[in-house]
Amino acid sequence: GNAPRRDPGQPSPADLVACHVLHSIGSDLSRTKAIKEELVQAVTKASEAALGKDFQRAVLVGSNAMHIDAPGSDIDVVVFHGASVQDVTVLKDVMDELDKPQPGLPAAEFKLVATAKVPILTIHWPAPVNIFCDVSVNKEGPENHVAWVAKCVARDPPLESAMKLLKHWLRQRRIPPAKEGGYPSLVWGILQVHTARCSVMLTWDHDRVGEVLKRVAMFFERFASQQSLSGSIIFEGDLPAGEGSSFVPAATPAGPRDVIWHKGLSLQDPTQKADGESNMGGTVSLATHYLHMYELRRG
Repeated sequence: GNAPRRDPGQPSPADLVACHVLHSIGSDLSRTKAIKEELVQAVTKASEAALGKDFQRAVLVGSNAMHIDAPGSDIDVVVFHGASVQDVTVLKDVMDELDKPQPGLPAAEFKLVATAKVPILTIHWPAPVNIFCDVSVNKEGPENHVAWVAKCVARDPPLESAMKLLKHWLRQRRIPPAKEGGYPSLVWGILQVHTARCSVMLTWDHDRVGEVLKRVAMFFERFASQQSLSGSIIFEGDLPAGEGSSFVPAATPAGPRDVIWHKGLSLQDPTQKADGESNMGGTVSLATHYLHMYELRRG
């Protein structure tokens, strides 16, 4: 006979799984919230001591500030100052301050990447804390991204949980982060926003979890093909929270249709005007692109 129909008032199995995952994420994050705040405060105090009167502020950025972090997410802090010194010098001074005994915290481990375009100080507080923190200097972009995501979520509240589930999926499936040759997690989040803006919502469920899952499902449907990650995505409308976005696919190369190819993803920074310096995407290796395709189709 026919399978029994589910009562519209009853949650679906997918709803129940999503609720469980979101609750689990929330529980894990609540356990680390206090220690993360303490670590940010430690970085702030070290920056004040290192810079003296030239210190302006230390700002939490990244997924933690956007409220889309998943368990194990790094902390990202930008230190702003008015000193006439190189960024690397500032980071070395901050590192020296943090290398002093910190009450209640284990001795930190440091890695200063001075040769990168944007110098980064990575701090690792080992067990029992086991949290990483990336510190950069005088970079307004990350702070602008936090404000942009906040405006997007204010206009479409289910996006916050959708992006949180997406970040959780990235970590569970071990999708390579930027440090391992993949895209930054923020790029995936912006792709989630792009998906929601380009999709027609025929219905609006009062069930918030149902709306979250709609956005997650649309993301996987949109980016499951190799063409979807080869091309340009441009945000339109007033900055910094433009009203829409569009995708221009890269030209398909001549040859057999089943050959894997990748021409890179050009993703305009939605907080900047489109130019050569605002591309947040780039080209990943063909192996990484193939992994993306496999995992997105599997999702």
